[in-house]
Amino acid sequence: MKRVLILAYYAPPLGMGGTQRVAKFCQYLPEFGWEPILLTVKDVAYYARDAELARAFDRIRVVRTGSLDPQRLLWILGKRVGGPTGTAQRKGLLARLLTTLFVPDVKIGWLPFAVARGVRIVRNLSVDAVLVTSPPHSSQLAGWLIARATGVPWVADFRDRWCAGEFQAEPTPLHRALDCALERWVVRRAAGLVAVTQGLARRLGEERGHEGVLTIYNGFDAAEFDRERGQAYRLRQASSRLTITFVGAITEVSWPGALLQAVRHLPASTRRDLLVRFYGLDLTGKLQSFVAELGLEEVVEMRGYVQHGDAVRALLASDVLYLPVSATVHPGYVPGKLFEYIGSLRPVLASVPEGE
Repeated sequence: MKRVLILAYYAPPLGMGGTQRVAKFCQYLPEFGWEPILLTVKDVAYYARDAELARAFDRIRVVRTGSLDPQRLLWILGKRVGGPTGTAQRKGLLARLLTTLFVPDVKIGWLPFAVARGVRIVRNLSVDAVLVTSPPHSSQLAGWLIARATGVPWVADFRDRWCAGEFQAEPTPLHRALDCALERWVVRRAAGLVAVTQGLARRLGEERGHEGVLTIYNGFDAAEFDRERGQAYRLRQASSRLTITFVGAITEVSWPGALLQAVRHLPASTRRDLLVRFYGLDLTGKLQSFVAELGLEEVVEMRGYVQHGDAVRALLASDVLYLPVSATVHPGYVPGKLFEYIGSLRPVLASVPEGE
């Protein structure tokens, strides 16, 4: 069996959607003849944790290193929960300062630790390839350095766009220019490229001569969903209210305002038979006050962040799933939760722009 070293800053027990991709890579790659070795960061101050996802690592080698990035330093100083890195945090003074000082991102402090340990792992354990999944996109630079030092091929996996991406902070035109230059550097030097959508693959391919770019969408674990269907069906049958569920982070890109405005205009008698549930972190910090402003406190439940298994049960126990996507995103953007919505076999109400 061949060996692949996977670099991923965001990995379980950290939560959120990006960690699921690396967890499932590690869980299922052995079925395709590859033994994964995961290289990630030690404990960091983070706002979402999911111990269930970490079970994917029970049978593989996991190596955790230090880092000088802000979230790791906060953990060392005793702070266990860090602020979100989404839209709301970027508006803070400290966040703006950090994103201005660190290029391409604040996780650049992990790079020397990841490179030093990665080179040792490749040489000592006869690793055949290196796979780096980003964001943070600074970790792709670590992949390049490891590949250059050892001669093993390096594959770059992009979960989001880098240059001018929806989730990449670029406080000035100079930052955007640097991001674009670094993206071109990575795309042209990686042995292979993987993208989560065809639109992103086409964009990366344009900088690479349309060669060596593969699309591997996010997905859902059918076995995990099948385990929960029976119990979820009974819960749905026992409910007297029609339940509309949103699962995932609430951001400016996935703002549910259109649904809530529509619910507000329903007759009061109809609203009493309706329940709108939100599972996930509100990275905008605005949802609770927006619900109160519309007078929908008796209709809306905000459950906050839950572990992945609980999120799956919530999907399966719902009557309708809500999927909003902002019209400002690029046409190749596909939210990761769409695939788990599909896996639930529940009807989906989508408020989305033209695109992939």
